[in-house]
Amino acid sequence: MVVRGLILLAVGVVPAFFLVFVTLFGDSSGLGDYALAYGMTFFAYLLVAFVAGFVWDEGRPVYVLWLVAPAVIVIVWYVTQEPQVTVLGIGSLAIALVGTLLGVFVGTRTRSRARSS
Repeated sequence: MVVRGLILLAVGVVPAFFLVFVTLFGDSSGLGDYALAYGMTFFAYLLVAFVAGFVWDEGRPVYVLWLVAPAVIVIVWYVTQEPQVTVLGIGSLAIALVGTLLGVFVGTRTRSRARSS
């Protein structure tokens, strides 16, 4: 269980840095840029969580915590440095959480249906 958690933590660093951090740090020219960044963040966490939920059967609720932990660290750290991006940080965290929850749910449902047929 711990090894799986460490693998998920390491995998969670990639979207946390390349999507969540870039969304907070980068300059934007409008709402479309944020919509694209949030969409990419949602899809990345959805995909990673789907694979984790499909491959590993036990400990599914913990996957959410392991996957989102790097994003939480990045958001908390950056918001303490730049308080004006607090709303963006909350939005990024919500998107990452929803994508991860949905991905784990769909991955485990797909696995259970594949087993039953």
